[in-house]
Amino acid sequence: MASANGAIATDASILALAPSSITQLNSPTVTANVTFYEVTTDYDLFGAETQYKQSDPIPAGFFATPLNDNWSAGLAIYSRTAADISIPQISVIIPLTDETRVRPITVSVAPTLAYRWSQVSFAATLEYLYTEYELYQTKCGFRGCNDSKQKDTTSGFSGALSATWIVNPNLSVAANHKFATQYSDNNIQLELPSITSLYATWRATKNLDWHFSYSYTDWDGKGIRYSDYSDPFGLLVGTQNSNRLATSVEYRLSDWSFRTGISADEAIDAFGGIDYRYRFGIGYRFTDNLQGDFSAVFEDYARKEYNTSTGTNLIAVQNDGTAIGLGLTYNF
Repeated sequence: MASANGAIATDASILALAPSSITQLNSPTVTANVTFYEVTTDYDLFGAETQYKQSDPIPAGFFATPLNDNWSAGLAIYSRTAADISIPQISVIIPLTDETRVRPITVSVAPTLAYRWSQVSFAATLEYLYTEYELYQTKCGFRGCNDSKQKDTTSGFSGALSATWIVNPNLSVAANHKFATQYSDNNIQLELPSITSLYATWRATKNLDWHFSYSYTDWDGKGIRYSDYSDPFGLLVGTQNSNRLATSVEYRLSDWSFRTGISADEAIDAFGGIDYRYRFGIGYRFTDNLQGDFSAVFEDYARKEYNTSTGTNLIAVQNDGTAIGLGLTYNF
């Protein structure tokens, strides 16, 4: 739902948005999902066109339970950041850059403790961040080409504070702040930004919810740096902070639920622009306890170009992504 539904909890995956909202769940709830993500990158470098296509399954799991009338607890395991980027070799008589693939994936293991006081809830979350990273390079010279591969793991910690307020039966608001963190080893340095998010949900009718969200991410100078890769296109480290707006609607009809949403993110690289994501979803309640969900996301990234003063295009990069998600939620 465009990640806009943080103010109201429909399942345990709310832990990824506003953990304080888990106090709205009246029974132990488990949500598990897997997203099949594919990204296509088209390069036009000095007139030479190259296309790369990468695909990865991304699993996630969430559990939330009330402890008593006031306290709730939860555990989330999901991907906080992930990238799978391929860069072609750039040659002008001799190779200037190596053909490279970088694949850093950070998984968050995040327990949460939440407290409800009347219509207001507060939560504290601790994050253990586990990063698996890969670096593949093909280095070419006068004597031919050699392949190199680097693969390892590293880890760190972070946390978050969140709050949710049920203003009235038709309006809920929430806020979440994830703290910045950094950790590293000899091969990689990760500096993850702070993220501040605001959410609101308006129950327009008995069967229709309208969700809104705004997020601010402190990306300037933060990101992922490899010791043996210079990132010539600036795709791994931000050069500016990012604002994000999202909205979505959910309509319920008997055992079915239908969802659609859109989000707009400011690109964090030096080229700028707006990245758009369009989301569609369907849910079906099989029993009082079990619900299944299907979702699709289509990503339209801002085109990145470098032109001469006369308008001649030297470099162009275009990314497009597609994600298909399947999920199950069980209420005990």
